[in-house]
Amino acid sequence: MGYDDPNNLAMAELTDSTWAEILAELARRDGIVRAAGDSKGLPGVTGGDDPQLLTAPDVAARLGMKKAAVYEAARRGEIGSVRTSAKSRSGRAVRFTQAQVDAFVAARSIAAKAVG
Repeated sequence: MGYDDPNNLAMAELTDSTWAEILAELARRDGIVRAAGDSKGLPGVTGGDDPQLLTAPDVAARLGMKKAAVYEAARRGEIGSVRTSAKSRSGRAVRFTQAQVDAFVAARSIAAKAVG
């Protein structure tokens, strides 16, 4: 039974907000997989063409938030991160991939409500 089968209404019953939640979750998981691939050097699982790691101030500037909020989101696991050093004087040896930042944004995106 395919998705074009009228007897299979599962796909037709999904609302726009449900689709938005599904897409946000897929983006979040994609960011996790890409970050894991980047950190382990796995072939074919990379963060894209630009493997540059971003600092918390970089992420904060891109998202319009305070850098302390970026560090706190990383500590709580809300945004994926890459530890660049086991120990650092500042305690801030954490970096972010663009995929992790994208997943963080997607997870917090709210779909527009249907009018009508």
